[in-house]
Amino acid sequence: MIASSELVELAEKKLHNQIISKEILMHIVTPWIKIKKSPDTIVLGCTHFPLLLKELKEVLFKKTLFVDSRIAISKRAFG
Repeated sequence: MIASSELVELAEKKLHNQIISKEILMHIVTPWIKIKKSPDTIVLGCTHFPLLLKELKEVLFKKTLFVDSRIAISKRAFG
């Protein structure tokens, strides 16, 4: 599990059409990259994180499945 305000900041930058630093993104996901058995599934547990899906796919393992939780989170928050 990675909780990172930096990840939210990157997503907000992308939302405002700013360039996303792959170096910062790599730093954030380093705990996943360093483990011997990489996660096969990553849940994007914040409405911001799916904005970074393209970039996350570029820096993480090719076979990683990403679960976009935007709709579920929105339904939970707004009924």
